[in-house]
Amino acid sequence: MNDFEDLFMASHIAQAMLDGNLIFKEVNQAFCSMLGVARDDIIGLYLRDLKDRSLVTYVSDSGETIADAINGKRVTHGQSSIQTKAGSFVIKRTNQPRINSKGVVDMVFVTYDDITALVKKQEYTAKEVKQLAEAYKEAAEGNLRVRYKITDPDNDTRDAFEELVILRDVVDGIVGNLRESIKIIFSEMYEVSEVVISSATSITELSNAVDGLARDLGAVSNGIQGAGKSSEEIQRVMADMNIAITNLANDTSLISGESEDVKESSDKGLGLTLDTKKLTEEIANAATKMVDDINRNVQQMGDVDSLVRTIDDVARQTNLLALNAAIEAARAGDAGKGFAVVAAEVKSLSQDSKKSAESIRGIVEELSKSISAVSKNMVQAAMVVKQGNDLASKSHQTFNGIVEKIEGMNGKISNMASSTQEQAAVVEEITASVHEISNLVVSAGQGANNIAAATEEVAASIDNISKNMEKVSGSVRKVQELMGKFKV
Repeated sequence: MNDFEDLFMASHIAQAMLDGNLIFKEVNQAFCSMLGVARDDIIGLYLRDLKDRSLVTYVSDSGETIADAINGKRVTHGQSSIQTKAGSFVIKRTNQPRINSKGVVDMVFVTYDDITALVKKQEYTAKEVKQLAEAYKEAAEGNLRVRYKITDPDNDTRDAFEELVILRDVVDGIVGNLRESIKIIFSEMYEVSEVVISSATSITELSNAVDGLARDLGAVSNGIQGAGKSSEEIQRVMADMNIAITNLANDTSLISGESEDVKESSDKGLGLTLDTKKLTEEIANAATKMVDDINRNVQQMGDVDSLVRTIDDVARQTNLLALNAAIEAARAGDAGKGFAVVAAEVKSLSQDSKKSAESIRGIVEELSKSISAVSKNMVQAAMVVKQGNDLASKSHQTFNGIVEKIEGMNGKISNMASSTQEQAAVVEEITASVHEISNLVVSAGQGANNIAAATEEVAASIDNISKNMEKVSGSVRKVQELMGKFKV
């Protein structure tokens, strides 16, 4: 027991022993120091006397009491915040009852653990942490310029102060880094905003340019389609013209051949007029042969009439040829003006041939009448011979004119045939060129269509880019609005 009492008295923890009636039987020096009262002034007092005599003022009291330990015969715990003559204390009570052999609590050992410094540190820490939390809450809301000064510590709270300073400095470092990062983000976002605005403007201009290109390509495509149709029309016209010129060349060749026949017939007619003149002279010398000569002349007049009909047919065909040539010349436009002149000359020549043929027909009719008259009346033989001689001379002159005109017509027809062949060759070259142009137009049309399709794809891509840029711009604005909440 003595050892226990020695330990009890030497403990740095305030301790007291109370009997079952809650009367102080013993206290150690630590307990006396806590109350600021001498040991002798405490021994023999009831527990309640501490309060009644104002030795202890209970600021707060919680947990179980000493009476609970006696009644329950068990260890109980409680905590009190007290004010004594020595100062303010926060104590944690441990109430341990001693039960005797009769099962009665005869003594209670009460340990008063002074946790004032710990509680003070906790309260100091809680208060400062609360203040820090409020300050950093303001920082979380955007005010990164917030600063907080921790309350100066005393000896009990210095350790907590140093720990809080470390915490504050760490958080201030985080806030400082965040502040610098936000400044950089502000700058970067401003540059991004400028780039987005510039890109949006460029995309708008590019979109407008692509739209204009698409419209131009549409016009080009339409023009190419029109050109393709025009080239097809030209090909058809050139094909028709080639056929017409080929037919004209063939007709010209036929006319040339027929004109040669006419020339031969005219040469024969010229020879016949010479023979007729000789015959009329012989009639004057030999009346006896007149009947035979007249019969021969009748036969020859039939040949002449056939030739006249031939000339008339040639003139009519030539006139038709000239009309066709004039029509083709009109279709050819400026390129057919020279041809039109030749056609006009051919037409004039055919009209002259017709007139000559009509004159010859008239002469033949007159000869027939004269010969008939000679046959009926030999008495007028001399007169008929003289008239026949005159008519033969005129026939000779007429045939000379016909031969000359036919020769001229042959030359013109030959020239016209050569020109027609040259024009046919030119038309073939033009047709080939138009065909090549048509192929180029088709290729160009396909190229324009491909470009137009690619342009539409580009326009769609640009539209998507523009929409994405609008989203980016919206995101940048939102970020700037959010960043605007921070005060750096």
